[in-house]
Amino acid sequence: MCTLGKSIALKNQEIGKELGIPIGEAMGEIRGEARGVEKANRSAAINLYQMKLPIEDIAFAVKEPVETVRKWLAES
Repeated sequence: MCTLGKSIALKNQEIGKELGIPIGEAMGEIRGEARGVEKANRSAAINLYQMKLPIEDIAFAVKEPVETVRKWLAES
């Protein structure tokens, strides 16, 4: 590869890193928040079930489908 080609490739690599790192961090943050919300909802659903609330009411309270709540309760 000629010197100009190497220079262009290196510059593109730098630009990719500059753009890629913030995008990757933002994606990780979004995933982490989603996992945290799911963990909190799951915990709340289990606690509400232990308090003898109907599954339909629990699903409404945690804003999740009934089937999701049933799955969480089966896994706990």
